[in-house]
Order: sequence, then C-alpha cells, then structure tokens
Amino acid sequence: MKSKKALAASLLAISLVLTSCGSAKYDEVGSSSPSAPYAYEEEADVANMAMEASTRSQMAPESPQAETEEAIDMEQKLIKTASLSIEVDDYATSRARIDALAAASEAYVSNEQEYNSGGYYSNTITIRVKSQNFDSLVVDLLEVAEVVHSKNIDVMDVTEEFVDIQTRLKNKRAAEQRYVEILQEARNVGEILQVEEQLRVLREEIEAKEGRLKFLQNQVGFSTITLTISQFRESTYIGFGDKIGDGFRSGWNGLLDFVVGLVTAWPALLMLGGLGYLFFRWMKRRRSNS
Repeated sequence: MKSKKALAASLLAISLVLTSCGSAKYDEVGSSSPSAPYAYEEEADVANMAMEASTRSQMAPESPQAETEEAIDMEQKLIKTASLSIEVDDYATSRARIDALAAASEAYVSNEQEYNSGGYYSNTITIRVKSQNFDSLVVDLLEVAEVVHSKNIDVMDVTEEFVDIQTRLKNKRAAEQRYVEILQEARNVGEILQVEEQLRVLREEIEAKEGRLKFLQNQVGFSTITLTISQFRESTYIGFGDKIGDGFRSGWNGLLDFVVGLVTAWPALLMLGGLGYLFFRWMKRRRSNS
C-alpha cells in the first residue's frame, strides 16, 4: 500500500509540473486512484509526498554541464528571406559572377529551376547564406542586374517561440528524469507499464520539440534568397508561314538571277544562234542535192 501511495504521489507531482508548462496530456496521472473516497482519504498523504519530492528535486545540486545544457537562450531570433527578380544581358557571365559572390559570402545553392523558350531564358536559384551575410549578399546580387524587376525582403521574429520551446523542453526533460527514477522504484508490472507509457508519450513530445527547435535554429542561422535571373534573346525559330514567304522570295530572286544571266551572256547566245542557223542551211542543201 505504501509503495502505491508513493508512486501515486510522484506521478501527481510530475503531472502538476507538466500541466504548468502547457501540456494537458498528463492530467490523467494524478487521477489514477480507483475511486473518489479512496482519493479523499489519501489526499493529505499524497500532497505531503508530492511536496517532499518537489523539494528534493529543487535542492538537488546540478552539475555545471547540466546548467549549461538547460540555459535558456534569450537572444533575438530572426528568420530573413528575400525574393529578387533581375534581368541581365549575358546570362553566362552573370551566373559566374553570382557563384563567386555566393562563395565569398559562405553561401550555397540549394535549388535551381531553369526555363528556356525561344528568345526567353530564366533560372530561379535558391541560395542559403549565413544570416550575418544576408544583407550584403542581397546588395551584391542586385548590382549584377541590368534591370531589377522586383525585390521583396521579409524578416520574421521567432524569439518568443524559440524561448517557449526551450522552456518546455527543460520542464519535459526534468519530468522525464523523475519518471525514470519512479520506474526504478516500481514494485509490480502494472506500475511499470503505467510509468513506461507516460515515458513513451513524454519522449515523443520531447523529440517533436527538439525537431522544431532544430528547424528554427537552421532557419535563423541561414537566411534564404530566391533569385530569378532572366535574359531576352532574339528568336532563331522560323515558323511555317515564314518558310513559305522565304520560299516565294527565293523563287523570285532565282528568276531574276536567270534573266540577268541571260542578258549577261547575250554575245555567246548570238554566236550560238548564228552557228545554228548556218548548220541548218547546210543540212537543208544537202538533202535537196540528194
């Protein structure tokens, strides 16, 4: 009976801690008594045990490493993004310059989407750059442009969410440690299963918060620039109608060239005509004599 009372008191204390940091999933732990009368009878003992457990937890010394790990980072956290659309005269030269600027700013290209249609060429490049180099790189990229079509910069402050997640993680990790201690004191299979289930749910929540925190850290540490480069070129495509027109022009020009050739060769043609006439007369006389 005493072990059950101690287990119930410890679970209740942890539930109160988790409830205070915004989690409603652990309210069920404090109501695990089988009936209301029993709960009222044991209420004073459970409260005293919970208070003692909380006091021991607060008085327990923490190592310097643990204090460092649990420190809350209050520095302002900003997520910066930029969307730029520019036009250039020479894409190859401009792209080489953009790559050089990105390398100098310790940035990298995370995605590219090229588009080429006749006389229009464009490439949308996603660049990730360290937040401290964001502003200077945006200025450098705009200097590459012959024409700036659009520029959009957005800054989102996630300091509040960042601090909130760190606080929740600190409380949940403390609760996890207390659950582990309770698990070591469990006396039967039922108590073990109950505590292990609470540990499983708690650890899933910790992993989710850690994942969100890492995502925010990445977005804050590296800003995102979406750059669209475009170049207009003369079209080399020839349509069917253009081909028909070219055919008529080529035929007419050929006829003109033929006429000009005849006019140019008139002496030779006259000589050939005379020789042909003389040959014809000679053949006619020969037939008459025979």
